Amino acid sequence: MTGDADRATALVMHVGETGARCPACGYSLEGLQGDVCPECGVGLRLTLVRRGRSWPWVFGLMGLAIGDGLLTLALGSLVLMVVVAEWYQYPEAGIVAAIMLVAIAGQSWALARWIARHDRVTAWRAAMAWLVSAGVGAAVWLGAAVAAFA
Repeated sequence: MTGDADRATALVMHVGETGARCPACGYSLEGLQGDVCPECGVGLRLTLVRRGRSWPWVFGLMGLAIGDGLLTLALGSLVLMVVVAEWYQYPEAGIVAAIMLVAIAGQSWALARWIARHDRVTAWRAAMAWLVSAGVGAAVWLGAAVAAFA
């Protein structure tokens, strides 16, 4: 019985420090006296959850951010080419700019989704983020650079 009392005390202390809510009904557990939600009556217990490593998430985040940055840099290069080199005479410049804008929008969406779903990241997904995102960003940027000097 002592173990149950210790668990209830730890739960009450945790709720007092964090302002936790009932996982079942969302009721604020501030002032909790036992191990039962006063609103819905569900039994509560304090558990520790081991989180996975964060390096795949950070690694993938870097790849997505670099890809997004390179695509934005490529679009900026294209804008400079239109202004400086008078590429506005070429209809291809508008098409390329539109493709880059769509790519940046997709990249930014992927980046936001990556940030929101950080608990589902694996090392494989992180590697794919680098290969696809940073790879596409680098290819587009290099293509824009080659076109600028051609």
